[in-house]
Amino acid sequence: MTTDGMNRRQRRRLDAARQLVGPDTTILAYGGGRGHARMSKGVVGLAAGFLVVFVAVLALLHAVLLPGGVLLIVGIGMIRPRRGVALTPDAVLLLHESEWNGKPNRLILRAAPVAFVPTGSGSAGSVSFQLGTERVTLKRREYERLLSAVQSAHSDEPLR
Repeated sequence: MTTDGMNRRQRRRLDAARQLVGPDTTILAYGGGRGHARMSKGVVGLAAGFLVVFVAVLALLHAVLLPGGVLLIVGIGMIRPRRGVALTPDAVLLLHESEWNGKPNRLILRAAPVAFVPTGSGSAGSVSFQLGTERVTLKRREYERLLSAVQSAHSDEPLR
């Protein structure tokens, strides 16, 4: 994959994905998006209650307490986890990305390339698709960049 047009953060994420999946795997394109958590209503209620307390403490003390800030970041990561999508010639890889630095740190799922088809539009300017049990949303521009990278890689292949 060529790194033309990628910024430094995107190149670092791509390098981390290459290290994670191994040097023998060719990554045609890599992009990041958000997953959708499958949590019970009780956990979501607990998170909402914490958010209310967090905002109340912030309003009353005019300060963010460090443990509260850390818990808030972890909670956001649980509700809308970061997901990376690596496209290889024979598979679509779904990776978990760290909330701290955005780099992929765990392989979640390997799916057939046909799975990278949108199942619908999310909000304006985003595309959602289903990979196994995971539903992922990418910005439309990111999704189109991934598709064009794969199409250009396949157009470079000699005809058989």
